[in-house]
Amino acid sequence: MKLVLALGSAAIVIGSIVAMAARGGTPAPKDAPRASGVVSLTVENYGRPETERTTIKIAMPGLDKTPFDVDGKASHIDLFADDKGTDLKGTATADGLLDQVGVSSDAGKPMPVLTFRAFRAPAPGAKELVIKGKAVINAITKERELRQTVQLKPGIQIMKAPVDLRIKDVQHLASGEHRTILVLESRSDKTSGVDLINSKRVHGEFRMLGADGKEIDAEQMEYDCQCDFDGKCVVTITYALVKPAKSITFSLQYVEKTEPYTFPLNLRVAVGL
Repeated sequence: MKLVLALGSAAIVIGSIVAMAARGGTPAPKDAPRASGVVSLTVENYGRPETERTTIKIAMPGLDKTPFDVDGKASHIDLFADDKGTDLKGTATADGLLDQVGVSSDAGKPMPVLTFRAFRAPAPGAKELVIKGKAVINAITKERELRQTVQLKPGIQIMKAPVDLRIKDVQHLASGEHRTILVLESRSDKTSGVDLINSKRVHGEFRMLGADGKEIDAEQMEYDCQCDFDGKCVVTITYALVKPAKSITFSLQYVEKTEPYTFPLNLRVAVGL
């Protein structure tokens, strides 16, 4: 594990990370594993305050469930500073500082990785960063696959929940490399709340299957997303199918249930700037 310091246009490896969390996580309602260390630390400073960034990726091994997202409202960061007294947290809330949760398999098995992102850089000569607070990660406890077989006709509703998805247009071609042009439309509304592409609940690949249950040979040709000021979006995706098709089975893997896990944070990260 290396610390990468980005200065100007250069990225310089300047040492290894030494960081440990002091306590294990406490879930709601089950025990979560402790955070063990830092995957990477990147500091950016291009000479102007508005260009400063500090990004830390922290591994949380031992969680036997796939992380889904970070609950920024339930999480809180009490301290994010260096040993020179520089406050990296500022007025930002945990919702802004906890950027995302991903999955790392560097240790041979998947583990959650939290990303902390501050819009300030440590002071020159800083040797250590300190983060205190708690992070709440929602882990996936139940997934569901939804399959729906429909005739390829304009206006056909494929599914309404967990996302809205319908057939906007279909063209059957007599010859050529592609024999069927399929245009799908997914929009946010009061029922689904999200469209197909922007849905966080869609976990895994959206697939189109033939009568034999095998995935159809299709190429995505166009993608368009239009959103209004209220955040409602309409996504249009055009697929070109190699073989003629009159019906398709649409398969969608999505998250049905999550469970929150709370990780108390008491991190000290060696910087060496």
